[in-house]
Amino acid sequence: MSKYMRFKLIEQKPKTKVIAVQSKTKPTRLGVIKWWSTWRCYVFLPDSDTLFNAECLNDIQSYMKELTDEHKRVRKEKKQLGQAR
Repeated sequence: MSKYMRFKLIEQKPKTKVIAVQSKTKPTRLGVIKWWSTWRCYVFLPDSDTLFNAECLNDIQSYMKELTDEHKRVRKEKKQLGQAR
């Protein structure tokens, strides 16, 4: 969990998620995390006029890595199940 931010699922797509990054102290959206197919990973798209310290960026990076790892694990499991049939 982040000291300053919360991560909220705002859209569940068929294969990926869209996550809002919000301030814990104010009802402010700081940006979104979503799947970027070109790079095959989750990325952070900050809203305009936002700023982040190193701890916040580390929290965002850690959350994106968790999402990406989960996405790749699920895809691998589905592929293995398809081959086992």
